[in-house]
Formats: sequence, C-alpha cells, structure tokens
Amino acid sequence: MSVQQALDAISARGDQNQRMREMVALPLKYIEAKDVQSLQTLVDLMLSEDSKYTLFARQVIHEIASKLDQLPAEALKAVAEFAMTRLRSRVASYEEEDMMFREKYSDILREEGRFIEAAKCLSAINIERAKTVDDRCDKLITIAECFLEEDDSVSAEAYCNKAGMIVHEVENKVIELRYRVTYARILDSKRQFLLAANKYFELSLNPFGMEIDTQDLFQLLCDAATCCVLAPAGPQRSRLLNSLMKEDRIRSVPAFEMVKKMYLQRIVTPADLQAFSSTLKEHQVATDKEGVTYLERAVLQHNVLAASRVYKNMRLESFGALLGVEPLKAEKIATKMIREARMEGSVDQKAGIIHFAQMEGQELVSWDCQIQRVCEKVNALAADAAQLMGKAAV
Repeated sequence: MSVQQALDAISARGDQNQRMREMVALPLKYIEAKDVQSLQTLVDLMLSEDSKYTLFARQVIHEIASKLDQLPAEALKAVAEFAMTRLRSRVASYEEEDMMFREKYSDILREEGRFIEAAKCLSAINIERAKTVDDRCDKLITIAECFLEEDDSVSAEAYCNKAGMIVHEVENKVIELRYRVTYARILDSKRQFLLAANKYFELSLNPFGMEIDTQDLFQLLCDAATCCVLAPAGPQRSRLLNSLMKEDRIRSVPAFEMVKKMYLQRIVTPADLQAFSSTLKEHQVATDKEGVTYLERAVLQHNVLAASRVYKNMRLESFGALLGVEPLKAEKIATKMIREARMEGSVDQKAGIIHFAQMEGQELVSWDCQIQRVCEKVNALAADAAQLMGKAAV
C-alpha cells in the first residue's frame, strides 16, 4: 500500500480521535522499516500547499522529527535534508520541528567531521525560540565548538560572545564549563597565549568541583603549559610559571622540560626550541608580521630575561650572539621589553652596550623562594626521620 493510499484509508475513518492516532503512528511504521522514500513522501504530502491533511500535519511532522534518530545515519540525513528543504518556506509555523531536524542532522555531520556544515546547519535555527536559557546557551556553544574545530576563531568568538551574555543565567554547570573551555580555546586560537594559559590552568584545577575525567583535566593542564611557553615573557608569565611548577601533575606534561627551564630562568637552546615546536598545533606555529613564529619570539624574549639575571651588562654583539640573532634585532627586542616594563635596564647605543637592572624586590623574592625550598626539604627530612624512629621503637 502506497503512502497516499494509507493516508486515504485513515482519512476514511469515522472517529476523529482514531484518525489522529493512526496518522501519528504511521511515521513509526516507516521508520522501523527504514523506508526513506515513504517518509519523504509523507513529509511532502503533509506540507504541500493543497494538502488534505493539514489537521494532522504538525503532529505527523513532529513524530517524524522526534523518532528520526532511530534510522541509520545515511537514511537520517536523507530524510532530514528533505524535510528541512520542504520546511524552509514554512519554518515560522514549524520552528520546533525544524530545530529537531537540524540538531539531529548536525550531530551526524559532526560525527563525520564536517564541522563547518554542522555549524551552518545549527546557525539557521531561531535560537531565541529555544525553550530554556540552558538550551539557548548549549546551542550557541555547540556552534562555536564546531567553528573552532576548523580553526575559524572569528565565527566561534561571535557565537561564544552571544553565549557569554546569558551564561550567568544557566543552571547546568556542564554548559558553563563548556563555555569557559570554549572561551579559552578561542583565546588560544587568537594567539592570546597568556590569557589562554591562565584560563586553561584555572579550568585544570576543576573549579566547579565536578566529576570530570582526570584525563580531560590533565589535557587542560597540558594546554596551559603550552600556552604559557608561547606567551610573551614578563612578570605575568613568571607568576603563571610559578603556579604551574607548584602543580603536582606538571612533571607528566610533555612541555615540562621547557616550562622548567623558563621557570629557572635558563637559556633555551635551539635544540630545546626544535623539540618543543614539534608538539604544537597548526595555529601555534604561525608567524607574526615580521615572519617570526610565536614560539621563536617567546623564546627570544625569555632568553633576554634569562641573560638579564646573569649579566649586569653586555656588548650588543655578544648579546646578539648569545640569543642567536643579529645585534640590531637583539637590541630591538630588549628595548621593547624595557619600554613595556617587562624588564628593567637601558641600552647605550653610542657605546653599543646593554645594561641590565634587577626588577625591584626581585633579589629578595629570589632569596625568599630559595629559603622556602630549603625549609620545606628540612621539614620533609625531619618528618621521615621521626617516622623511622617511631618504627624502630616499635
């Protein structure tokens, strides 16, 4: 029996309630049979301008949309595409159903790695008509996540900003967590590495106290360490390095050796730079306007700071040789850092000498840190000794 014949047979029933029940049950029959052609025909007959089944159209279309995920992926896509095309001119009357079709269709696209198509599919939804604030925020974040998968940080930021305007009203903490992770990823994609590193590190500490997979938290810590290495050298990054080195899990992070070197103010060698660069993502190895990668720039700035801790002054030729760059470039980097108050010192261009000065209070802070570490080790040894004496007494 064709779809048209089935509809005519149901329409001939005398009891209106019986007709409605049978009409609503018809989509499930075709879905269970995986009959894509009949489902498409049913949608077409229900939505045609001269349809005889207008009374049942909304309920039937809603039933198809709600049960659609029972179909295999290819069948689901075929029915959803057909339904979305037919609904395009009547979406104002079928907003909920159109949303359901688009959500299920976009889920398949994401599974196939077609993130831009998934984002565009979801962005066609009238998100303001979602039932709750949580639903609206969830959809906006999902769209932003899709754009981020294709490194489209501009589009992702637009939707993340929309979500940011309502996230404070969200009750579901998982959605809020997804928003904060997405925001951190956008900062990372925009190469605002210091801000991104701080956000990643904060999230790696599980600020909501939720049951989150330890591997996910560890990945956030890895991202924090990577972004910290890529961030411009200066007091703010130094504070973050200090926080990272206090974290127990940091030794397992792939970037640990680089983080440790920077924390200890040691010179980063070309071999260190090459080894670390192989772990970076595509957007993190991009070059700036001067043709220098963000990693090279961060390492150069770090090495300038490291040199300032060791030397009181240097000839610019020797300074450039230490950094592995031309003297003029070394002078330019140091001058910019001094001007931005990320380092104290001065450059005597006439004499060709750079003079370094300790940041205010830096020597005392360094002393305090060393004394604190020695005290902690002494306390640990004392505790171990007391424990051994207790066992010996027993």
